[in-house]
Order: sequence, then structure tokens, then C-alpha cells
Amino acid sequence: MRVIVHDKSSLAPEGKPVAFCLDPETGFSWIGEYDITADELLSGAGGNTATKTEQAERLILDLLADGKELASEDIVKAAAEAGISERTVQNAKRNMGGILGARRVGGQWYNFIKKKQPPEPAS
Repeated sequence: MRVIVHDKSSLAPEGKPVAFCLDPETGFSWIGEYDITADELLSGAGGNTATKTEQAERLILDLLADGKELASEDIVKAAAEAGISERTVQNAKRNMGGILGARRVGGQWYNFIKKKQPPEPAS
């Protein structure tokens, strides 16, 4: 994994750090925004202090962005590739119960992000 960090700009606002991955099998892929400062990166202090469950929640949101619907087993596979266990994915899904929907098609479960319901008109 690599991180691009905005270090200095006299006039423009500072950009957010962005991470990407270089994999011998899959090549280049964007990971997304990454929680680290230039000082932390240069000092080797790390960053991305999110728990595995928080990482799983972010991954699920990314996978289901733009109204996508994905098989539950595909979410588990993507999480495993990111070093997140199936149990952690299940905990993340439970935490996201208010926004994460699921439906069964045949013998397979599919997940999606619930659409926001418009507020009820006041009477």
C-alpha cells in the first residue's frame, strides 16, 4: 500500500491523503481517503487507526456505493482480500443495520444500501 499526501501549497487548500495499492496479480487499485498526516507518514507513525470493524464498514459502503447490490459472499471475499475476517464483516453489517438492506434471491443473500425515505408530511 502507498499513500499520497499533500505536503505544501501556498495558495490552494490542503488535499486529503489518498491511498492506493500495487499488487503483482491485480496491478494498481485505489483504496481511497486515508487517515494520516504528512508528519505521521514521514515519521513512520502509521495512521489509519480505524478498527477492523470500522474498516469493514467503510469497505461495505465502498462496494455498495452508487446503488450497487452485491452478493454477501462477494463482500466477504473482498474483505478477506483486505485482511478482514468474515466474523468482522458480520459485526460491521450488524452495526450498519439502519442503512444496510438484505434480500434473498434463490439461495443467495444480496446486500444493498437502503434508500433514504422522504420525511412524512406534517398534518
